[in-house]
Amino acid sequence: MNCVYIGLMTEVYIGKQIIIEINKKNYRRIEMGSGDWWSEPPDNVTNAVPVEFPIALEAWGTITHFGVFSKPKNLSGSEDLICCGKISEPKFVSKLDQPEFEIGSISITLEAIGFYDGKYKRRSQNDAESSRGSNRN
Repeated sequence: MNCVYIGLMTEVYIGKQIIIEINKKNYRRIEMGSGDWWSEPPDNVTNAVPVEFPIALEAWGTITHFGVFSKPKNLSGSEDLICCGKISEPKFVSKLDQPEFEIGSISITLEAIGFYDGKYKRRSQNDAESSRGSNRN
């Protein structure tokens, strides 16, 4: 698995594609490799290491979401956003604060979407079980 990068955002409106990531001095996304995650079958991953951002040299504003990105930093927008999640308790990051996610505090549930019966749709547990059963012949 390639690495991904965790970033912080102050606003996210997926329907309108408005995603505002922190853009302040010394802010950077944090690299996470395949060994930095725990897998919880069948469809969940959780951070196995702390995710520590740099100490803020100025106020970063209120952090409302985290994002999983494919690049260390995308200066042209958010085209590299893989997925994002809402932070349960938004936090205002003041000068000299150091945002951090403790071990196990980032939990991502993956949902399979595929092409079934001529349409893109979510694959239900029943579909998965019936396709496994039909492959046993």
